[in-house]
Amino acid sequence: MNRGDQKLGLWLGLGTAGFYAAANIAGSLLFRDRLPDPLGIHWGPAGVVDGTGSFWLHVIPGSLALLLVTGLLAGIAVASGMQAPGSRWMLAGGIGLGGLLTSMLLAGLVDQMDRAHAMGAPMHLPTLATGAVAGVLWAWACGWLYGPPGPDAAAAVAPRLATDRGGDAVAAASGLTMTVTIRAGRAFSLLLLVPLALLAVVAVAAPPHVLLILIPAALLVFGAFVVCLRGRVVVDPSGIRVYGGGFWRMLATRPAEVRSVEVRDINAMEYGGWGYRVSGHGVGFITGSGPALIVRRKIGMDIIYSVDTVEHAEQLAGLLGGYARLEASGGTGPRR
Repeated sequence: MNRGDQKLGLWLGLGTAGFYAAANIAGSLLFRDRLPDPLGIHWGPAGVVDGTGSFWLHVIPGSLALLLVTGLLAGIAVASGMQAPGSRWMLAGGIGLGGLLTSMLLAGLVDQMDRAHAMGAPMHLPTLATGAVAGVLWAWACGWLYGPPGPDAAAAVAPRLATDRGGDAVAAASGLTMTVTIRAGRAFSLLLLVPLALLAVVAVAAPPHVLLILIPAALLVFGAFVVCLRGRVVVDPSGIRVYGGGFWRMLATRPAEVRSVEVRDINAMEYGGWGYRVSGHGVGFITGSGPALIVRRKIGMDIIYSVDTVEHAEQLAGLLGGYARLEASGGTGPRR
């Protein structure tokens, strides 16, 4: 496991733990003037308050528990190494459990608002359900994002590809396939929390018919984000393509369509941001600022593929250029 992946795991785990604790503190302070004193801090098997205490007895231990549960499991997962069996799902489990606890703490407050006494107050089920679903979705995304990269055939491509921008027809004639896994930057990943957080906040006061509209909308937004969080750029005898989310095939370009291939650093904002982008500069799958492969086509807009490193971008460019040259010369290399 490389250091970059370790930092990603720590950022996802500890960052989410901090978000949960902050959500509990902010939600409690927001509702404080409408809560009874003493406040319900324990719920029995029936889901109603059966124990009370001070406001801060709810806020401080609850927030510390969220930090401990989520942060501890995330730390163990990261320390065990990304390749260790189950480490990615231990990270996801800690994040999911923290999300469930956060939704329980906030749901327990909602139905205590404007009550004279806390005893017997139930948990607010829409808040509990919405928060739990949002937590599970975010946990799944974190586990998937932190998971080990797919097969990377960069090592199988001859180093000379990096020095031959025009393309290596010899390597192409051998039918090599190269796959590079790419991940979105941290800022883009953090945006995934926004629709889930908004949904959780709205669910506190929204009537059921509004939730029926909001939940599918949030799921669609979540799905779109997941597709753009990670991808696989593949070059083989059929050309180049990217798989959004690792499974959604898009932006395929055949060797016969390639006029030239360029490798350069890009700024995501010049293409309109992250994800599947269409702009005056072309069509692209952008996971952040950094190295990218610019495929200039004979007909149509340029295609931009984000790549993890300049070295991999050079290798992809060399192999794709080789297939394009082989196609132009009427070569008979392997076809799939």
